[in-house]
Amino acid sequence: MLLRSLPIVALAASLAAQTPVLQYDNGPLETQSMPGFSDLQFAAPYGLNIYGYGAQLVGTTTNNSVFDDFEVAGAMIIDEIELYCYQTGAGSGASTITGCSVAFYDSDPSQQATLTEMAGSPLFTTDLMATPNNPVSNAWSGLYRTLDGNMATNRAIMAVRVKLEDAAGNATPLVLTNGRYWIRLQASGSAASGPWFPPVTCENQVKTGDGMQLVTAGTFNNPIVSGGQGQAIPFKLFGQGSTPGSITEVATNNHGLTLSVCGSPNTGGFFRAELSGNDPAALPIIGFDFSANVTQVCNSNFVHAFPISILLATDSTVEIPLGLFGVTIGVQAAELTVPPVAPGACFGSANISNGFAVVINT
Repeated sequence: MLLRSLPIVALAASLAAQTPVLQYDNGPLETQSMPGFSDLQFAAPYGLNIYGYGAQLVGTTTNNSVFDDFEVAGAMIIDEIELYCYQTGAGSGASTITGCSVAFYDSDPSQQATLTEMAGSPLFTTDLMATPNNPVSNAWSGLYRTLDGNMATNRAIMAVRVKLEDAAGNATPLVLTNGRYWIRLQASGSAASGPWFPPVTCENQVKTGDGMQLVTAGTFNNPIVSGGQGQAIPFKLFGQGSTPGSITEVATNNHGLTLSVCGSPNTGGFFRAELSGNDPAALPIIGFDFSANVTQVCNSNFVHAFPISILLATDSTVEIPLGLFGVTIGVQAAELTVPPVAPGACFGSANISNGFAVVINT
């Protein structure tokens, strides 16, 4: 059961005049090795095959939308929402996105016979782009959706940010307390194809979430998949009261190993760690710990002592359970080799990578 109380209402009133700040980020779009692009990895072994998912309103004939879930630890006040979509054939000039609708639910929409927004949510039939103070912004995100590194520029992803407000322009912030919620998104545009919503993108990661889609003539419970793998929909929530998850490099070393970490550091999300630069003849290790305090030993920086280790792995994906709010996870990699392959590696047979702190949302 979701908990609501008068103190939360008072908190909403006290924070109403503050500038909205990022509260929640459902996951990245940019491919790490391809700045400026959100790459669809179709080539083997990945097999992802969907550029984006239809969530478009076109007259009275097409009424599609996408859904995804998120979890709140305590109190969150949502003032603004940012969504990401593109129209095939549209470049990075003036945005072709002309409308958007948003709704929130406090029970699983796929289990509802009739979709009913939660109390305080915008009505999904409301075009927020048509209210007096919207859009807050509607412009190119700096990213293109592309396929297998071909760097095409005909799918420019737009970032559309809107306020929660009524038809008269009065702010209508949404107050959430601890619990699980679902967001529904839709857009309309002036170009012929789309809008399409690209999925969360983390390089070499095939499964990113469990989004759903509602199509005009279909059933609701239509999971968003690519290559048979579940996908998440990127969005951001702005307001007050919560802290988004983060992935931060906190330690560097000069042993020739590079660890990259990407993902959605949220309860119900994931992160992926991948090692490169390692010696194929050495034994790779990826390690984890419930802390990320940097300690210098023998001219190397450690973020943990590898209490949870995966031997003979150069990549690992961690799925984050619901309810694991505020936990810090240290991530680092190493290789075991005799003799050491890097000058100055003074652990006899170990070389150490850079290290990260993954902090789950609160």
